[in-house]
Amino acid sequence: MGRRRRGLIAIADGVLAALLAPGCLSCAAVLDTPTASPLCTRCWRRVAKFPAGVDLGHGLPAIAGVMAIGPFDAVLRDVIHGLKFQGRRSLAIELGPMLREAGAPLLSDADAVVPVPLHPWRQWTRGYNQAALLASTLGLPVWHVLKRTRATPSQSRLDAQARRGNVRKAFASGGWWPGSAEDARRRVRGRVVVLVDDVVTTGATLDACARVLRAAGAREVRALAAARAELG
Repeated sequence: MGRRRRGLIAIADGVLAALLAPGCLSCAAVLDTPTASPLCTRCWRRVAKFPAGVDLGHGLPAIAGVMAIGPFDAVLRDVIHGLKFQGRRSLAIELGPMLREAGAPLLSDADAVVPVPLHPWRQWTRGYNQAALLASTLGLPVWHVLKRTRATPSQSRLDAQARRGNVRKAFASGGWWPGSAEDARRRVRGRVVVLVDDVVTTGATLDACARVLRAAGAREVRALAAARAELG
């Protein structure tokens, strides 16, 4: 970054801090450098992380392994809510290094990452798919080889059984253009792919997606999420 650009950013930070006093997304402390991140440096350091290599995917036979940065709590919950519901797209880029570190064992020999798709209506109203933003930070090809075939209610207030029923037959291979299903099958056949989502709870959504990818010919499906939430 050039000296002039650094100077302009410092001036912008000073003006924003003085006039608007924007607060940290998590702790609400006034940000010293609001152009850098909506989260303060102290809160980024406070993100709780799972120990390296912890597999969260027990009981999901279609998925070879599931990993996440840390529990869906405190700072990480605030970050994901900011990304998902407040249009803070830059948070996906900031989560990228932590996501790559958490998922290193899954990503090291994978062929591509596959974001869990939103229903077209939900993506249109939100303006983006947060899972796709996260997937784009992982340094592997991003394959959009899944589509959500029906709009499903939010999983957040459902129990484990209801979650499985909610996403049953809600995904298919391919996109919304002619021939996309066959193109998706050609891509994933014999490949190792990593599903990417923002939060995993019971794994019902990831499992439903993995079954479609395995049926399309994927050799192995793994999964990586920004956070792991507890049911209830």
